[in-house]
Amino acid sequence: MTDTYQNGIISQDSDGDYVLEKLGTPNAKGLPVIVKGVNCAEDVEVALTAGADGVYVTNHGGREIDGAPATIDVLPEVVEAVNGRCPVIFDGGVRRGSHVFKALALGADLVGIGRPYLYGLALGGPHGVASIINELNDELKIDMQLTGCKTIEDVKHARLTDFQYAGDTKPSSTDPRVRKPYPSYRGQPNQV
Repeated sequence: MTDTYQNGIISQDSDGDYVLEKLGTPNAKGLPVIVKGVNCAEDVEVALTAGADGVYVTNHGGREIDGAPATIDVLPEVVEAVNGRCPVIFDGGVRRGSHVFKALALGADLVGIGRPYLYGLALGGPHGVASIINELNDELKIDMQLTGCKTIEDVKHARLTDFQYAGDTKPSSTDPRVRKPYPSYRGQPNQV
C-alpha cells in the first residue's frame, strides 16, 4: 500500500507501516513514545518490538467499528500481554469514578478522561471542569471505601468479578465466579 498525506491526514489506502519503521528511531526531543489504539495482545507485541515506551488502550479516533469489543473488555488481555514491560494507559467511555476504579483494578496504570471535562467546560468554564474533577474524585473515593481500598495501589490489586443484571444481557465469561443474572423484574424469564 502507498502512504499518502493530504492536509495532514493519512489516506485510507495506507497501512501505517511507516509509523512502526519510525518508532524505533530515537525521538529528537527524547520524549517517550506511546502507541495509541492497542486493543489486543498482538498489538502489544508489535508496539513493544518496534520500541514503544507505553501502550494506550482506546477506541478513540474514528477507528472503532460496530461489534468490536469495548476497550474495558480488551484491557485485561492487553495488561497480561504487557506483563509490566511498560505503562498501560486506558480510555474509552470513562464517565464516572467507578469507571476509573474498574480500569485501575483491571490493570491500567493511567486512565484518560475526555468528555466529562468538555461538558464541565462548556457548562461552567474552569469552575465546571473543577466540579467534574471533584465529582469523579468523590465517586472514586466512595468505590474505594466500599471495597476496602485505602490507596490507588490497593485498587490495582482489587479483584473484580463480572456481574450480570436483569434484562436481555448475556454472560460475557465462562468463569465460574461470574454471578448468574438476577430474575427479570418484568416477570419474564431471562434470555441468557
